[in-house]
Amino acid sequence: MKTAPLKDILAPLSNYLSGIVFVVVFLVYANTLNHQFALDDYSIIINHSYVQNGIEGIPDILKTNYRHGQGGFNDGLYRPLSLVTFALEKSFFNSDPSIGHLINVLLYAIAASLLFKALRKLFFNAPLIVPLGIVLLFALHPLHTEVVANIKGRDEVLAFLGFSGTLVLALRYLESSNKSIALFAILSFLLALFSKESAVTYALIIPAVMAIDSSIKKRDLFKIGGALAVFSIAFAGLRYYIVNSMQRAIDPGNFGLLNNPIAASSDPMFKWGGIFELQWVFIQKLMFPFQLLHDYSYNQIPLIKLSSVKAILGILLLLGLSFLSSVLLKKRNVWSILALVYLGTIAVISQILVTVGIQFAERMLFLAVLPLSILIVLGAKHLLQKKNAIFSLTQQKTLALLVIVLGGLYSFKTLERNAEWENNFTLFGADIKKGSNSARINYNYGSELNEQAMKTANATQKNQLHTDAAKYLQRAIQIYPDYQDAYNNLGLVFKELGQFDKSILTHRKNLEKHPNYTKGYFNLGTTYYAKKDYRSAIQYLQEYCNRQPNQSNAYFLMGQAAGLLGEFNEAVDYLNRSLDLQPNEVNVINYLGMAYGMSNQAKKAEQQFLRALNLSPQRTDILMNLALNYHNQGLIIKEKEVLNRVLSIQPNNAAASNQLQQLENTP
Repeated sequence: MKTAPLKDILAPLSNYLSGIVFVVVFLVYANTLNHQFALDDYSIIINHSYVQNGIEGIPDILKTNYRHGQGGFNDGLYRPLSLVTFALEKSFFNSDPSIGHLINVLLYAIAASLLFKALRKLFFNAPLIVPLGIVLLFALHPLHTEVVANIKGRDEVLAFLGFSGTLVLALRYLESSNKSIALFAILSFLLALFSKESAVTYALIIPAVMAIDSSIKKRDLFKIGGALAVFSIAFAGLRYYIVNSMQRAIDPGNFGLLNNPIAASSDPMFKWGGIFELQWVFIQKLMFPFQLLHDYSYNQIPLIKLSSVKAILGILLLLGLSFLSSVLLKKRNVWSILALVYLGTIAVISQILVTVGIQFAERMLFLAVLPLSILIVLGAKHLLQKKNAIFSLTQQKTLALLVIVLGGLYSFKTLERNAEWENNFTLFGADIKKGSNSARINYNYGSELNEQAMKTANATQKNQLHTDAAKYLQRAIQIYPDYQDAYNNLGLVFKELGQFDKSILTHRKNLEKHPNYTKGYFNLGTTYYAKKDYRSAIQYLQEYCNRQPNQSNAYFLMGQAAGLLGEFNEAVDYLNRSLDLQPNEVNVINYLGMAYGMSNQAKKAEQQFLRALNLSPQRTDILMNLALNYHNQGLIIKEKEVLNRVLSIQPNNAAASNQLQQLENTP
């Protein structure tokens, strides 16, 4: 292999550049290390039962779809490796978010360093500023914040690690024909495939990137591409089998209007207009990555007609890139190669060949940043060098300055965006200002405001947070009138505001539109309970239990409601049902004792109070109930013993002191 030119401004640092890439990338993302969980971290880590089972959950992870650990939900995805890492983190670090963020940043920095090694081989005749500039512009690009700053983005980070490893190992294999290197290249590619399905496109992208080096023979490129294609096809078959072997079919909501208006559109003019408009969105985000959002679902990018200017321009863009990548590719023209690489990176996400479960997300353009970065650096080099045979030191310094300036702008925006990803509150609060047309961003922010209100002790602040939450949830419904979860959360907010009639109206409207929205019956029942309409509360809680059996909490609430209606036998029945499901729930046992007491079954009441105290001996409220039960039976000695026990736990308990004093004064 040839060496870099002797006159190279970075020659003194030649042996340290890979490490420099690692350090720079790590430092730019270091402000995420103390972040909390955000967005999809909850569904993929915290609320994923297989992940939360730790190492023991790994077998389930390997044989089920991506989100199967959320109650069997089938999202049609198969990405086991990132889930395996999260399960390991659960076992060893109890899902500590700081560990998750650290691992993301380390893996990303390592992958960037490997990419530099690969690019250095590809551009062996160019000064070192070329591969260094490319990898820095790629790694620092703000579009990557969604992937690195969100722990869930581990799937994309691992796929990138697999991509970089496969590329550098494939290049080394061509140098040495060492079968061990070929084996590691295959393992690296499998790492990418089992991290994210879109890695199947690497079978095209990797040999296309390698084609930049004109010294690599075409037959070698086809050999490598063919080998990768075989594994891609095999993985695609495995994924198909796994996803379709699940008990539940792929959820149709993945392709509904809220997630992907393009997939949901029945009008071909708007469907294809939206597809071709999307191509311009890609270019806009790649070139000007300065207004970033965590969500672009309905109706942030409204569909347009196929006859509109943007759609026509999108068609022309794709035709131009296709022509460039096919006609000039035979000559190994670098611009045609970059066009082919770009088309490979958007092959899945363009919505032309396949339909995906979202309209657009910044992570979808992760690898598309690579041909852009190569284009910027090589384009600048071409303009600076013109027709000169040698790329002079002065020209190298100018290119280095360009990389520093643009990389600095990227870094500034990346640091800023990283900070917004600290947690849900900071992320949703930042994005609502830029993405007010997205139903989901309004829903996310409104729901998060409600969560913040529930944590706030100050009554004035709590009321304001709930009021603001209602505003954004209503906006979400205004944008997308069939938004079930937005109706549900709005009803909950109205209940917290004490606006019970509004809450009931909201829940009932939601259930009229979506009668199978099961948890809506529970929330409507709890609202009636808060309104003290206990009969209606029981009605809707019972309907909830009919649709979702074995709900201990619902039976508990029905038991309380029946008791408040004076229907103690019914209360006993509901409370016993609750305990059949959760036998050691102390509060339910206590209420069962009270229900027995109110129905003049003192012995059974005593049994339940003693049962509760056996589980929670320091509960003075239960002791007071037991004392009252003894009092009603005329068992004064036992009553005094219990009251003294209360005072031994709470010496200042006025009720116990007063009752003891009355007992002492009673002849």
